[in-house]
Amino acid sequence: ADPAVKDDEGVLAYNAASEKTVRDEFRRFRGLYPDQYDYNTAQVPEALTADMEAERQRKKAEKKKAQRQARNKKQKEKKAEEKEKKTAADEKKWYASLSEREKRALAAEQRLQRQKAAVDAGSEGCAWCGRSLSGIVPFCKFDFKYCSTDCVKEHRNDMTRA
Repeated sequence: ADPAVKDDEGVLAYNAASEKTVRDEFRRFRGLYPDQYDYNTAQVPEALTADMEAERQRKKAEKKKAQRQARNKKQKEKKAEEKEKKTAADEKKWYASLSEREKRALAAEQRLQRQKAAVDAGSEGCAWCGRSLSGIVPFCKFDFKYCSTDCVKEHRNDMTRA
């Protein structure tokens, strides 16, 4: 049957097709028999080839894969957030169960750790022997810091030999 023939309501067969599979069949037929009818008058779009269908399937699969990856990523983030909330709640519960004495001891311990970290980050070792300079006033020469005058002398002697 000629696809350019209109029905009683003046609608072409391609335009009357409500399902995509039917419209695709019109396009496949146009690809198989390009000269049989006037497809432009029938308003049938360009022919649908196997390559075009394969490309459509590939794109559909990529889209599904991207959606699945996004969904998995969102689930992982949600699980991590729930785990973090649970850990925080458990920690809060644990802290609440401590006695006042234990709480003060814990606070003192944390304060000492912070002070030690600040001292370690702010001090460097002796430029010659590497001993810690924390708690002493270092000897400075150029950009070097030393723990004793002996280290200053040894480093100077080593630099002049080199």
